[in-house]
Amino acid sequence: MTAAAGFTETLARFGAGTPVVLCHDDADGLSAGALLARALARTHYGPARVRVIGRGESAWSDAVRAELAAGPPVAGLVVADLGVQAEPILPGVPTILVDHHVPRSEPGPEVATVISGYGAEPTPTSSLLAQACAAALVGEAEAERLVWLAALGAVGDLGERASAAQFPAVMAGARRFGTLKALREAVSLVNAPRRSSRGDAAPALRLLLRADGPDAVVSDASPDGEALRQARAEVKQALDAARKLPPQLHDYRPGGGRPRRRAQAAAALRRPSRADPLRLSPPDPPARRPVLDPPPAPAGGDRRQCGVSRGLRPFRRPQRHRARPDRLPAGARPSPRSRRPVRARAPARHGRAGDAGDLEPLRRRPRLRARRRRMRPAALRPFPCCAPP
Repeated sequence: MTAAAGFTETLARFGAGTPVVLCHDDADGLSAGALLARALARTHYGPARVRVIGRGESAWSDAVRAELAAGPPVAGLVVADLGVQAEPILPGVPTILVDHHVPRSEPGPEVATVISGYGAEPTPTSSLLAQACAAALVGEAEAERLVWLAALGAVGDLGERASAAQFPAVMAGARRFGTLKALREAVSLVNAPRRSSRGDAAPALRLLLRADGPDAVVSDASPDGEALRQARAEVKQALDAARKLPPQLHDYRPGGGRPRRRAQAAAALRRPSRADPLRLSPPDPPARRPVLDPPPAPAGGDRRQCGVSRGLRPFRRPQRHRARPDRLPAGARPSPRSRRPVRARAPARHGRAGDAGDLEPLRRRPRLRARRRRMRPAALRPFPCCAPP
């Protein structure tokens, strides 16, 4: 028996009263619940009552059983996206379980009819299964008007890329009711209430029960739409504040660990380490290059080798800035061209008379002029015999 046939056969066993739809509070569960309720409202079964199972609740709990028993008579139960269990929710009431998760236990056919996507490839979400049930109930043409609800639940559970790759027909049909951007925006709005401090998804359900597309969900100006936007703003503010908090260390041992050991672990993570593949601590500072001392000055007084005569630090290039006369070293004077100190050379090295300690400031040789003389044509150069002695 197919899922559509099982759904319609179980609906035929519904008794007198009002059908009740129980759904989860996320985008997939709310879309499945709204889709099933809107499909039932177009048949002789009449409008259904939708109950959202929110945070900390269970459809198989005694509180939910007591709430259903205290209300109007229940003709039958349709449970969407809440799991599969062998225990009945309301004994003796026809029940349909629409879900895509791993079953906790398998109920008998007399307890519930299971329409599950578990084990199928690709695995459909609860909203996609609800779309197939609605098509079996009201026909393909009427179900196509609700295909955007199935796409909204699929994007909420699988994401946009996976939904487009695995269920392209559903995503293509949803584009007739709005853009993909509007669909993503609607998913974020519908998922926001369950993450807020209140956790009340009733405004999202009421909006999905009356909207005709994702654009209507995004642009809704009613109190329900405003509640969704406020919930999303609250969630965003909490996430932004949580990103600024430092990481915390937790000890999951049975005894909880000693406080001293926890402090040692925290100190070890803060201590810089040379081998740190996870980069939990800052890297070591780069090693500084050793500073070499300048060689000692010669005994003759030639200070040119160590750079003292130029007023520069050892082993550095000459600084190309104007030398101030009050900062010139002894035995040096500023050059008229570059305003830099002229090197003081020892006269004894150039064959001049005088002591080696006597330093005479000399100008730099005009290298450019000598280079031009060497580049002159040979016809213009003097013959060796005519050269001055």
